[in-house]
Amino acid sequence: MCSIGEDDFGDEGGVHSMVPDVKPTNPILIESEVVLCNKCKQPAEEVYKLPFREAECKECFLNYVRHKFRAALGSSKVLPKNANILLIFDGSVQSLVLMDMLHNAQTQNTFKRLHCNATVLYIDDHQLNNVSEYSSAEYKKFIQDIQSACSNYEQFESYILPLTKADKVSDLIYNLKSLPGHYIESTSKIKSDFKQAVDCMKSLTSRQDFIKHYRSKITSLAAKHFNSQFAFKADISSDLASDLLSAIALGRGGSAALDVALVDNRLDDNVKIVRPLKDLTEEEINLYVKAQSLQLLENHNSYGNDFGSTASLQNLTKAFVKDLQQNYSSTVSTVFRTGSKIASQMDGDSSRKCEKCCVFCKSPLDYKDSTTLLAIEFSRIVSECGIKTEDTSELSMEAQKHVDGDIEGCDLTQVCHGCRNIYADSSNKDILLQ
Repeated sequence: MCSIGEDDFGDEGGVHSMVPDVKPTNPILIESEVVLCNKCKQPAEEVYKLPFREAECKECFLNYVRHKFRAALGSSKVLPKNANILLIFDGSVQSLVLMDMLHNAQTQNTFKRLHCNATVLYIDDHQLNNVSEYSSAEYKKFIQDIQSACSNYEQFESYILPLTKADKVSDLIYNLKSLPGHYIESTSKIKSDFKQAVDCMKSLTSRQDFIKHYRSKITSLAAKHFNSQFAFKADISSDLASDLLSAIALGRGGSAALDVALVDNRLDDNVKIVRPLKDLTEEEINLYVKAQSLQLLENHNSYGNDFGSTASLQNLTKAFVKDLQQNYSSTVSTVFRTGSKIASQMDGDSSRKCEKCCVFCKSPLDYKDSTTLLAIEFSRIVSECGIKTEDTSELSMEAQKHVDGDIEGCDLTQVCHGCRNIYADSSNKDILLQ
């Protein structure tokens, strides 16, 4: 379709080199007397300034940011004409931007119009954030804000689905425009049961990892319900950088490339997760919100973030990436672009689905012939039981059983290493089959 030069974004070029202890210029919105835009040379009352770019008017800035969105889809030709899309709206700033950009791309009257059929779905996980801290009135206000945000784009049909067990998905999808007045009361028991299942995991790290992949599972079922082949997620570059480092730390290195790729094809029923905002930065998102005067949602918070930056491995990774970005301006771009270069275990082709996948996260099974996992299990057994010289071969056999999935008499041969960690951290041994 089109190419984006180094002056837009990229790994190479002097302006993107990693220079320590030099903080980039903060993105700013300049409101002053009429000045000339450095791009179109036309007078402008508002000038938008991003790091490594000249100040430009509102129209030029919007064209630049929307170009990144269109280029991500066009360069890979991932989206066929008139495709059915399920836009996963989570109430975050970037999901608002994604919905606005998709609406703009569909309503243009030129040849640039994006021909697709989009449906918006909000997966309601608000109950997981220890709802005791939210009153019923605050929760109802939050749902009303979701309805208001989606109603601004009448072209899209919008729905809500409580995060619950997979076998109940089709029965619990409600149209946001005609949401029953008893929605909160009618789904409270269902959501409470799911929260109890999540709380069976000891650590916040395991709970966040479980919810992340469970949302993908629910997304697949919802996409099938709406006959959609693609699910759009609003992950931006900083999100992907954190996800990549977290995936590697959690033992999901075999599938880390798919966690940050433009297209993730792990889901069932040939549903593909697409991340069209992957090249956008947090600064660009914030300025886009100002340029379009988007109304942000109050009380929005991803699960676990309010526990603090050291409460889980994921929270710590996000804080690390954010802090590092303050001093190394290209860190986020460098980290998440490295992820696309990591080979996945799919016969060298990340666009093909693997034949043997984890029953929960659908990632390639990564334990076969793994000397690393064997060494980890051997060390664990030694630390728990001690060792004598004559016991070496016996302990090696025991470690191999654990690597192969024979854990405490349970058959985990169809579960990847990362999901086994969730299993080991939970008192509910059916948690991966929810």
